[in-house]
Amino acid sequence: MAKDQLNYKISYNNLVSKLEKDSIPNIILLSLKEKILLDDIVKIICAKFIGKNFDAKNNLISFNGDDRAIENILNECSNTGLFSDKKVVVLRNVKKLLKDEKMSLVDYFKRPNPDTVFLMVSIEDDFSPGKVFLYDSKSENEKAKEVQKVVESSVKVYEINEFTETDLISWIKEKFGEYKIDETAINQFIQYSNFSLDEILSEIEKLKTYCYNTKEVTIESVNLC
Repeated sequence: MAKDQLNYKISYNNLVSKLEKDSIPNIILLSLKEKILLDDIVKIICAKFIGKNFDAKNNLISFNGDDRAIENILNECSNTGLFSDKKVVVLRNVKKLLKDEKMSLVDYFKRPNPDTVFLMVSIEDDFSPGKVFLYDSKSENEKAKEVQKVVESSVKVYEINEFTETDLISWIKEKFGEYKIDETAINQFIQYSNFSLDEILSEIEKLKTYCYNTKEVTIESVNLC
């Protein structure tokens, strides 16, 4: 089976664990829709690759595929920053790049900067590296085969296939930080949230303020807040 047909799916928690334990790849293609989860993953990558005291202003550069800024993207990936040797460059909506822009990225993949992590993000439902970089594993076209070979050898691909209830509970616990909260209270909390991460994050901050003195979130506080 060709690699573009393989399963790149991984759970959110498994990806977080992998990023925290392993070396961060220099080039990553990530399929993920939730902006809040993407922000968390970017922070993890920055902390691991640059250091926990990374400065987002100097070490993190973001672009969007609609920007038509391929030269700026490549310059940021290729050049060392003014205030730090290492940086993380994030490109959201990578699939929206024009064909020539995508081929420019493929050229960069051949000689990536080891001091840069280049994170490309796709939000499409029908995801595969081939659909992003315009190749088909069954094609006999030599150019397409070359692109496929470069992508498969240079880009680490992850597709977050689901955010399970276990993932959600773990994520909520992490967001409460030093506050004590058991799974019974978390489950009650989730029932009020409509499973919206934006809403959950907002309500977590409200509960942390409400329970500031005790640093403990109970079912009663969840029901009252």
